[in-house]
Amino acid sequence: MNYSDNTVKNQEVNPLINHLITRLPKRVCSWNDKEHFHLRGNSPTVVALNGSKWIEYNQGWVNMLIIDIDRPISLEMAINECLEIEFEPTWACKTDKGIHIAYSLENMISYDWDKAIKLARHIKVKLTELLKADKQGSHKLKGIYRNPLMHEHYYSGLLYSLDDFKQYLLNRDVSPKQQFKKHISKEKRKQKRYKYEIGSRNDYVFRSAMLQSKNKNLSYEDTLSLVRDICRFESMSTGVPQIDDKELIRTARQIKIYNDKDMNFVSSDNVDTRDINRGAMNFEPICKGEYIEPNEFKRIVKERQKLSAKRTNERIDDMTRSERAKANAVKREKEAREKVKNAITGLMANSWFKKKNGSWNGNAIAEYLKMDSRTVRKHLKALEDEQ
Repeated sequence: MNYSDNTVKNQEVNPLINHLITRLPKRVCSWNDKEHFHLRGNSPTVVALNGSKWIEYNQGWVNMLIIDIDRPISLEMAINECLEIEFEPTWACKTDKGIHIAYSLENMISYDWDKAIKLARHIKVKLTELLKADKQGSHKLKGIYRNPLMHEHYYSGLLYSLDDFKQYLLNRDVSPKQQFKKHISKEKRKQKRYKYEIGSRNDYVFRSAMLQSKNKNLSYEDTLSLVRDICRFESMSTGVPQIDDKELIRTARQIKIYNDKDMNFVSSDNVDTRDINRGAMNFEPICKGEYIEPNEFKRIVKERQKLSAKRTNERIDDMTRSERAKANAVKREKEAREKVKNAITGLMANSWFKKKNGSWNGNAIAEYLKMDSRTVRKHLKALEDEQ
């Protein structure tokens, strides 16, 4: 381990200086004592690194995940704890109460990117839990932490991506059963409202089979066998006659359709593998390595959007833009009509989407399909005219 007790100004001797300069903006908020934290004055980054004990990190972008350990522990022991969870820190430094652990990210994250920010927060929560760190100081992304150059510190130079944590850290001890436990409990409460009796047999069998086949990726034959077994068992237990086999076949078919939709979300074996031409331009990440000003970032994004638009126009050789737009509109129209048709012909269509007067509830169908209600009514009228 390479430790340093004092600030080393020569970058060739201490590479951590160069790392921090490239990761921080040109001017940062820095302090020498806690009593002046309420005073916010920017100073050049090089000056702050060479003379301030505290620095505000992640001001404009999130480029470091810093964990605050507030318990008596040596720097070497803290590094060993990080190695036990297989995440060696980029840098770490000794504080008055404990240790600050930092993981530098390959690509910086903007606070406007909601999904990435949410994932980064989840990762910090998990790291805090595994390292037994202080929640108040570790859960926040933007905060005031120690300047490692002014304290005894360790530097490895490792860089991480959110996927490194996401693929290993977040799913380490979470099984699919635990992930969907809350959802299944909710389904069980719903299923208890129905009983196997005349008038509600179909609903009971449908919901029971849906609950038992959830996330199992059953074939149609296995689903049909499950539906028949449930019906036979409930009929023997209650003395209520069994449902006609034609109805059970329809029920099994509908369950298979619903489960296939769900498995596309939870199973990697059924993920849609269509070529959507993603990453065709093969751009390098903008926020990779060095800090970039937000205005410069926006300028680069606009330039790349122009290049992508130019490529799209060059690929359209068989049709003009207007002809392709019309063709896409016709395709979307057919897909929307097919969705509406499937909704009103499903097993639960009458109970879910029929009004008391016998007409279809366009608003309910639109909410279920996540479509505009005017579009749904248009297709309902067209389907009625076809009949």
